[in-house]
Amino acid sequence: MSKLVVTNIETQNIKFDSDTTAMTIDGSGNSTFAKNISQTDLQFWTGYHDATETPGAGGTLGNWSESANNGITESSGIWTVSVAGLYLFSISVIGNSANGGIYWHHNSTQKWRIGYGQPPSGDTSAWQTMGGTLLHQFAANDTLKFTAQSATSFYGDNATSSVSSMFIFKVG
Repeated sequence: MSKLVVTNIETQNIKFDSDTTAMTIDGSGNSTFAKNISQTDLQFWTGYHDATETPGAGGTLGNWSESANNGITESSGIWTVSVAGLYLFSISVIGNSANGGIYWHHNSTQKWRIGYGQPPSGDTSAWQTMGGTLLHQFAANDTLKFTAQSATSFYGDNATSSVSSMFIFKVG
């Protein structure tokens, strides 16, 4: 088997057989690929729970403040995904109840409990971390929300003191 050794190629474009440009090289040697990561590919939302609330059994966890986002919106505890794809989302909240957890909902349909807290025996005032991380396929304009399983108080505070957070981002 013979090898082809190339020491110097002078070109501006590298093309596929069908004459489709796959890469362009400028005068400084910078490369631009035909498929770059676009703003559509970079979909995300991240933020924190900014106020303590007790939404009641089945109530939506609201009171979120955005830290950063691109393409995903949140309003009253409901996130809307604008671009179809596979998304990773995670929530971590501090809850205070006898027994309780949080459910996640896809387009208002309850899926399953993503977090659960149960304080030590007899101590119904202990704060516990509840949450989880999931991978889920969303279509464009699908929604995601979290609801309380029972009458639980969920902690929230400002950006430097809050211990409750949520993120969602498109992975594929």
